[in-house]
Amino acid sequence: KEGDMKEFHGNFSLGLLDGRIQFEGPIIKNKTSFNVAMRRSWTDLFTAPIFFVLNRSNPKDKKNLRYAFHDINGKITHRFSDRNKLSLSIYSGNDLLKVKARQIFEGSIMNADKEHYNSDFKVTWGNLTAALAWNYQFTSKLSGNFTAVYARNTSMYDYVEDDRYFSDKDQIYTLLLVESQVQLMKRRGGVGHDLSQ
Repeated sequence: KEGDMKEFHGNFSLGLLDGRIQFEGPIIKNKTSFNVAMRRSWTDLFTAPIFFVLNRSNPKDKKNLRYAFHDINGKITHRFSDRNKLSLSIYSGNDLLKVKARQIFEGSIMNADKEHYNSDFKVTWGNLTAALAWNYQFTSKLSGNFTAVYARNTSMYDYVEDDRYFSDKDQIYTLLLVESQVQLMKRRGGVGHDLSQ
């Protein structure tokens, strides 16, 4: 949503699985505003001590699991006049999953040396979206909305097992959409009709 054009204010919350913070206010009073919101998960903060205790009880078979995500929303709005408005919106989100394993096997009678097995797995995925929107009120009955959107999606994984290594990164998808909408408002009944889209 649009930020407050007159006053600064915000809020934050701490939940069981994530924390959130949001802040908004004017850049130029009654002309330009911003609104920023961020969120971050606590899941990895819970799993770290759990696996620490488990690994201490079984030092020959250590495992670790971590999952976390965060996202950011931001919007800047500028009003040229009561009829003319431009806004830029940005969203960014990322997820991370990591799994580690460390195992020690006792040597056999013929070979007293201990054997070690190590593996690391990591996968990340996320997206970035930006939208530039222009709204113009041509007349009391005619208004127009024009929007350009850019989106990028990525995913990547790495896997290491002793002396073997695998890695892959999916193609980055980019998308540019331009949407226009002109709306004519008839006073009788207040019904809106799209002339083009």
